[in-house]
Amino acid sequence: MELHETVMKLIGPVRPLGEHNADQARLANMKILTELTDRLLYEISSVEHNADRCEDSMKAIGKHAREFMASVRSA
Repeated sequence: MELHETVMKLIGPVRPLGEHNADQARLANMKILTELTDRLLYEISSVEHNADRCEDSMKAIGKHAREFMASVRSA
């Protein structure tokens, strides 16, 4: 099982159905998912500055984080 599938099984469905009670539960799931996403984005953005380092391993991580965050910002 992939990480994405595991996380979504733990959180539960988030797509609305148009049925009030089910959508209330899915809204709660969405809030959990967005909080997790916010925390993950923070972790990624916190290493962007390493793109300017001279150490190749740190630079590679920082560059990947910077490129990813740029794609998120432009989405």
